[in-house]
Amino acid sequence: TWSGMHDLINEFRKESLGLSPLHTRQAVRLMIDEHVPHTYCWSPSLVPKPADWPSHIDISGFFFLDLATNYKPPEDLVRFLESGNQPIYIGFGSITGHDPQRILQIVLKALEATGYRAILSGLATDTDKLPHNVYRIGNCPHDWLFKHVAAVCHHGGAGTTAAGLRAGKPTIIVPFFGDQFFWGSMISKSGAGPTPVPGKHLNINDLAEAFRIAHEPDKREAAHKLSVAFQHENGCEAAVRSFHANLPLSKMRSDLEPSYCAYFRLNDYNLQISIPVAQVLIAAGAIEEDQLKSYFTRDWSASMYDDRRHIPIHGFIKHGRKAFHSLFIDTPKGLRKAVGSKSLTTGTLDGTECIIKGVGKSLGHVYVGCLSFYGEITDALEGLPELYDPYSDSDKRERPRIEDFNSGAKAAELSIWHGFKDGVTGLVTKPQTGYKRHGFLGGAAGAAAAIPNIFIKPAVGTLASLTWLGRGVYAETKNLSRRKDDNSNNHLTVLHSPRYKRSSSESRIMDEDTSPENRALLESGLSIDICKKILNEFEQIKNQYNSKNSSSTNNNENSKRTKKTKSKKTLQRERSHSASPY
Repeated sequence: TWSGMHDLINEFRKESLGLSPLHTRQAVRLMIDEHVPHTYCWSPSLVPKPADWPSHIDISGFFFLDLATNYKPPEDLVRFLESGNQPIYIGFGSITGHDPQRILQIVLKALEATGYRAILSGLATDTDKLPHNVYRIGNCPHDWLFKHVAAVCHHGGAGTTAAGLRAGKPTIIVPFFGDQFFWGSMISKSGAGPTPVPGKHLNINDLAEAFRIAHEPDKREAAHKLSVAFQHENGCEAAVRSFHANLPLSKMRSDLEPSYCAYFRLNDYNLQISIPVAQVLIAAGAIEEDQLKSYFTRDWSASMYDDRRHIPIHGFIKHGRKAFHSLFIDTPKGLRKAVGSKSLTTGTLDGTECIIKGVGKSLGHVYVGCLSFYGEITDALEGLPELYDPYSDSDKRERPRIEDFNSGAKAAELSIWHGFKDGVTGLVTKPQTGYKRHGFLGGAAGAAAAIPNIFIKPAVGTLASLTWLGRGVYAETKNLSRRKDDNSNNHLTVLHSPRYKRSSSESRIMDEDTSPENRALLESGLSIDICKKILNEFEQIKNQYNSKNSSSTNNNENSKRTKKTKSKKTLQRERSHSASPY
């Protein structure tokens, strides 16, 4: 799925969500590593939830649109359906590749060999001559059409598969790519259809045999059982329930007036508040706008950090490509724009700025690429003992997760410590491990591996410490950049963004009545009662925090006084003892 849709997903992340793009290593593991709740929209009657799947993964059932209610079929279609036995529906959508005529001829000859009638969707064109037992259909709701056929044969899209089984029809899957093979396998496993016939290897004999198998009584019975099971499922309703059950509502709601979604964080009072609430508090003078910080229900920045080992040169190539793009693509593009400026002064300034930015970014990427290359080399060296040490797994530890400078510095410190520790203690632990696993020969192998470890482990640990420290610096730089963006680009000018435009009468009231409630009313658009409620609740919270802080301060001062008193008494005792002649 990722290989086929990564460009669309990353474009959506960048353009619509303002998020950084994902690369393959992040994307394929993100849902698993971060336990992201998600729902598979297929029927548990067809594909039950595996026993080892965690609770945050749900299966809802298929989604269906009931389009047959208002559908009126063409008269020639009705006549065709009434003129003989129920036909087979055959449709492969638009995924038949560059040779639809080959597939069409295979389908027609397979029908000729078996004598079955068919309704054909796609494949044929207006110029193709079709036999009398084949009807070419246009757009038609599946929930109406599939009630009138004996079996369905298609490419294995999830929607068409679900529609066919909902109608209780045996299903023949001719998969071409992606999840179509999965659905073909599930149909075959359920007994509601034959083994899938891959489109790439489609031939007359296999397709004709699949047509015959689909008409067997046991296939019809299996398809009917699934149809009955589907009637007791409501995929849309179950999916909505799953969605709401997994929402962290307590983190999403505003602490004041919880009918709104939280958007800001008031760290001074440990509150998460919505935009209207922020407008009320600022308009009433209860807080200052610079006290507001952007609020995130969940911080995904740590998930975006790729802490897995890469092959050497990966980072250098990645950042080298960015440096090239910045210097030779972005910079010339900016210069062309500057040259087209109407003002010579403006064009010169823009061009100079463009060159400085382009060269600066390019040098920055080269610098990061070199650091990345060094880090990848040390990562590879950390795995060096695996080449000669049969018991290297006994030293393995979870790789540190670097989120800021402190975590990087801590990882650097541990890298040195573990390097020397493993090198020295390995003289004892390696033979012990080898002996426990493989007896005397294992002990000898462990002792042999421990000797080079005395030198390699401390050296690699020391070299790797610079890598972890550099990663900490890089992570801290990214954090600072993100905080800067949060405080500038992503920050709303709350007070000057009223929810509706003031009328002249409201402006007059604003001038005449400067009470906090009325100012809050006009800025937020909330009712006067809600504004009063918000202000009262905030005042209570504020008083509680102030009283806690004052009591904490008093306790600290009392503690200091007590310590001073005790120290004075101790000093007096010492003086009295020293003054004694004894």
